[in-house]
Amino acid sequence: MRRNKFGNSTPERGGDRFAMRSFVHQRLKNKRRPRGRWRPLALALLSLVTLAALGSSNALADDVDDRRVRAGARLFRSLLAAETALEAQAGADGALHVVVLGGENATASDVSLLIAASGESGKSGIRDLPVKIERIANVAALDGSPKPAGIFLAGIPSDADLAKLIAWSNAAHIVLYSPFEGHVERGVAAGIAVEAKVQPYLNLPALQAAGVEIKPFYLKVAKVYP
Repeated sequence: MRRNKFGNSTPERGGDRFAMRSFVHQRLKNKRRPRGRWRPLALALLSLVTLAALGSSNALADDVDDRRVRAGARLFRSLLAAETALEAQAGADGALHVVVLGGENATASDVSLLIAASGESGKSGIRDLPVKIERIANVAALDGSPKPAGIFLAGIPSDADLAKLIAWSNAAHIVLYSPFEGHVERGVAAGIAVEAKVQPYLNLPALQAAGVEIKPFYLKVAKVYP
C-alpha cells in the first residue's frame, strides 16, 4: 500500500491490474455458463430437423413408388391387350381374371379401376373381354385362386415372396407384372422403365418361360431386357 498526498492509502498499481483481470475473467466465465443450458435444446432441435429430413425422404420415395404403380397399371392393361392369345386366358365365365397382389387399400382400389375399366375408348374390359379383379394380400392366397390372366404387384413383396411369384408364374404360364424398380432384371416378366420417357419394360426370357407371346408393335415401343 502507498499513501497519496492527502494521507490516504491506495492499492499498489500491480494490485489494480490483478483486480481488473479477475473482474474480466469472472465476467467472461459468467457469460459462458448459459451456453451449457442451451446445449440440450440445440441437440433436440437438431434431432427434430434430422427426423423431418428422413421423413421427407421416405415420403418422397413413397410418392415415387405410388406414381410408378399407377402408371404401371395402365401399361399392364396395354400389355394384356398386346398378348396374341389373350382370349385363351379367359376363365370359364368368359372374363379375364386379374390378381392385384399387395399394396394399401386405396392404391389397390385405384389400380383395379385402371386395369379393369380405363381403356382409351372409355370402355370397360380388354379386347371385348370383361375384366374381373381379385385383390389378395399375400402370395399364399394365390393357391386358392382360379388361374388368372395376369398378376399385378401393387406392393413390394419380400425377396423370398418375389422369388416364389416368379417361379409360380412361369410354371402356371401367367404374366407377372411389377412396376417396381429392379424387379424385371430379377426375373419378373414385365414392368415399367422410367427414363427420358416412360416405357413398357419386358423381360423376354421370362415371357418365353411363361409361354406368353406379345404382338410385334408392342415390342417396338418397349424397352427389352436383357
